[in-house]
Amino acid sequence: MAYLHCHTKNCGWSQDDFWYFKLKNPFYIIKDNIIRRKPYISLGKNTLHFNPRFLGYNPLSLIIEDLFEYGRPRWIGFDSFFIEENNFKYRQGKEFKEVFSWRLLIWNIKRNINSLFKQKWWAYKYWKKDYDNGAVCPKCGERNFDID
Repeated sequence: MAYLHCHTKNCGWSQDDFWYFKLKNPFYIIKDNIIRRKPYISLGKNTLHFNPRFLGYNPLSLIIEDLFEYGRPRWIGFDSFFIEENNFKYRQGKEFKEVFSWRLLIWNIKRNINSLFKQKWWAYKYWKKDYDNGAVCPKCGERNFDID
């Protein structure tokens, strides 16, 4: 995974991490669960965690991950900056402002679906091929990329 962005002054263009689509062999899943103890499905404190990364890193795996993370109805505390930046309705908790989990679920699903249409290069190999052929920033037209 790599975060691609433009370093040209006042440009601000960026895109999410590069994606990959790969179904892991079921034996690797068993090996990770039993030998390496990296569970794909586990019980956490009052919630069920699911790691869909055996599907790769892509919008589908992120949406499935969000369903498991935010599907159970509850209030989740966040810092004020995140809540105000995204204009969430909230309630005041004991320590943090709290957002309802389904609101976060909807927000994340919309964000992941939008990225399907806004992502210029879905995979590193496509960006690298275009870059080698002179690709420029989709917003400012400069060739000033950086990958973090």
